Parts: sequence; C-alpha cells; structure tokens
Amino acid sequence: MMSNNFPLISVIIPIYNVEEYISACIDSVLGQTYSNLEIILVDDGSPDNCGKICDDYAKKDSRIVVLHKKNGGLSDARNAGLDICKGEYIAFVDSDDIVHLDFINILHKNIGNSKMIFCDFFKFSQESEINSELNSSEIITLSQEYVFNNISTYRNPLLIVAWNKLYSKDIWDNIRYPKGKIHEDEFIAHEILDQCSEVRFIDLPLYLYRQREGSIMSDRNKFLLSKNHLIQAKTNRKHFFENKGLNDVASLIDKEIHNTYLGILRNMNYKQLPNEYTTYLSKNFYKFSIKQKMKYFIYRFGLHGK
Repeated sequence: MMSNNFPLISVIIPIYNVEEYISACIDSVLGQTYSNLEIILVDDGSPDNCGKICDDYAKKDSRIVVLHKKNGGLSDARNAGLDICKGEYIAFVDSDDIVHLDFINILHKNIGNSKMIFCDFFKFSQESEINSELNSSEIITLSQEYVFNNISTYRNPLLIVAWNKLYSKDIWDNIRYPKGKIHEDEFIAHEILDQCSEVRFIDLPLYLYRQREGSIMSDRNKFLLSKNHLIQAKTNRKHFFENKGLNDVASLIDKEIHNTYLGILRNMNYKQLPNEYTTYLSKNFYKFSIKQKMKYFIYRFGLHGK
C-alpha cells in the first residue's frame, strides 16, 4: 500500500557469510519508525545459515522478500534486488551493518524534491559502542557542480558509498553495479550524481558501519587487484567527464589517479611493483604537482619510515 506521504521504500540487503551479524542488521531495519517498507534480503549463495535465517524472518514479517541466488558477489546481489524492487525510493544496507531506527524516516522526511539524500555514519566494532541519541542536525543542499568537483574518495567518501543514502527509484532505471569489481561504488557514483541537479546531506550518523578484522593489505595479490579496479573506476570517471566537456573535473580526477598510484608505491617496495605501475609513474611524473613529486621520491626510496 502506497501513499504520497508515506510511499513504499525498498531496502535492499545483500547477504553473504554473515551469520554472526545478519540478525542485528535485519532487526534494525524491521524496527524502523518508517514502516511502509519492502525489505529485500538477497541471499547471494551464502554457505552458512544466512539463507535459513532470512526465510525464518520472512515467515514473521510480510514486508520481507527473500531472494536466493547463486553467488555472484556484492554487485550482482544489489542488482538482483534492484531488478525486483517496487518502492518509490531505494536504500541499501550492508548485511554486517546496522541502521539507526530513524534512518529511513529522517532521510525520507528531508529528501524534498532532490533525487538523493545522504547522511553521516558511525564506525563501531562492538554494539555496546553505539549511542542512539541524535544531536541537532543541519540539512545542506549541494549543487551538481559542487558534487562533481568533490566526487572524491579521499575528500568526500560519503558521496561515493552506496549504503548511507536514500535514492529516488528512477535513478536506477539504466544503472547497475559492475559485476565482479571491487570498489563497485566508484564505478557508478558519477552516473548517479549526473542524474541529480542537486543532492541533500544531513549531518547525522544514521548509518552504523561495523569494522571487522582483516585487511586486504595482508594479501599482495588482493591489494593489487583492489587498486587495479579502483584505477579502472577512476579512469572511467575521468573519461565520463571529458565526454561531457567538463575538463576541469576530469583534471581533478586525473590527480586522484596519480595519488592512487602513489598510494600503491607507499605500501609496496618499488622493485615489487608490476611493470605497468612503474611505467605509469615514470610517464606521468611530469604531470605531478610539487607535493606529489615529493611523495614519489619519499616513497620511491623508502624515506617514509615504512
């Protein structure tokens, strides 16, 4: 049932191997003060008991839709939810995270005529660290020009990630996440923002992000794969803005690509870098800012105390 004041909102939760955390996540969505929800639990071929847990929840609450599918990764799971959702608005929640009980209500109440609104987030390791009290907040409307010039992982990651937002469904009519990519959000963030003449931001930590042990840095191959995908995403974004004639924005993204390569050099011995990385650094050195050139020499010769 839908109404103008309380339209149906679809919350898509991709689920894989999070048996320890999934109940807390689902409970936080079920407990939302905004009740007209379609909660899509996408069991992405999870090898643990997540599929059964999802089915048990669906028996208790008619708002829950469970989709069991062959494992295809986070992007594929989100896309599967997008393909079947019926809401006027869409939100994504990662299955090991939690949302504040007013997450949907506050975002919907403040989205206005914008197609997207996003909020701040709070990192936690133990649920005892969470404080549900909210302070007064400010609503900021950001122009498309502003977000294009600040669409940066380093300067404003809140613009990039999928999970701290409420979107108008029509944003997703022709957009899907790239299957099999790490940093999947980076590949489409610019396409999403291109459809928004403005976006709104509310300075409240309504999304609760769980920090888990383990780091991609511990595996060299995974680290390089992650960085390769990030570079691909940023290169695609650079070309996107070049094709729109926004060369100043493309130039900013080019600097980000330089910084990504420098970040790889900072974490790896120069002699261990694949040839394409050292080739890029040598070919583009003349484009680097003075600060970037200084970083190059510091990281290149191990002067940063690593």
